[in-house]
Amino acid sequence: MSSEENVREWMAYAERDRRAARHLLESGDYEACALHCQQAVEKLPKAGIVSQTGQRPPYWHNLWKLAQAIDGLTIPDEIADKLANLNLITSVPAILSGLTRGTMKLSRESYWRRWMRFFYGLPKY
Repeated sequence: MSSEENVREWMAYAERDRRAARHLLESGDYEACALHCQQAVEKLPKAGIVSQTGQRPPYWHNLWKLAQAIDGLTIPDEIADKLANLNLITSVPAILSGLTRGTMKLSRESYWRRWMRFFYGLPKY
């Protein structure tokens, strides 16, 4: 498979997770929506890494670290803050410990609707 095909594949994975997040948001499953938001956003810099290097991206899940791995990418502070926040609330330890459940942001529909607006506002990949 060519590098270009690999990039398209990563972009297709991101789009699939984005659609799943939208469906889960509408169904009220905010925790699963959060995880698919994170996965969709994670796949975008991975596509960029594949595009630049022609190699498989690293097995990292840290959005900020992945974004920093793309040569020449400048990330506005507003987006950097959102990446850090999404990393924090969708980390496996946070989910498993219940830190993000109940009255926390993960259960708030309005919080995830804002996230989806942010996600849909990213430059079209």
